[in-house]
Amino acid sequence: LLSVAQTFFEEVDLGDDQLKQSVSEMCMEIHTSVSQMAERFYEELRRRYYTTPTSYLELINLYLDMLKTKRKQIVTARDRVANGLKKILETNELVATMQVELTALEPELKKMSEETDKLMARLQVDQAKADEVRKVVVADEAVAKEKAK
Repeated sequence: LLSVAQTFFEEVDLGDDQLKQSVSEMCMEIHTSVSQMAERFYEELRRRYYTTPTSYLELINLYLDMLKTKRKQIVTARDRVANGLKKILETNELVATMQVELTALEPELKKMSEETDKLMARLQVDQAKADEVRKVVVADEAVAKEKAK
């Protein structure tokens, strides 16, 4: 059993050879413990459960499939994190550029704000004059209507 597992894990990248040996021993231990539990199951319930060489190969293939799936998930998560970090760095660069532009435009913005304040004050004065003229016009209109009657 051990040599079968070692043969299967020979081509798989698990890091170092010690880890391959440990995983091979684990597969062998799982298969033998299932066989022992199958015997106990028979003794207690008088029902047979068979562990075959095919079930051992299925165990190894299941482990390899799960390993492949988890590696894909990890690579996908790593790529997402790397992409997110890239986006954050790009955003930081854009913010820094905008801050420099804003700092450069600040005196011009202050000047425009002051001009706007002056314009608003002038508009208030003009509005007050227009209101006075409107009052005079309304009064003249009322007098003209009175005369017309």
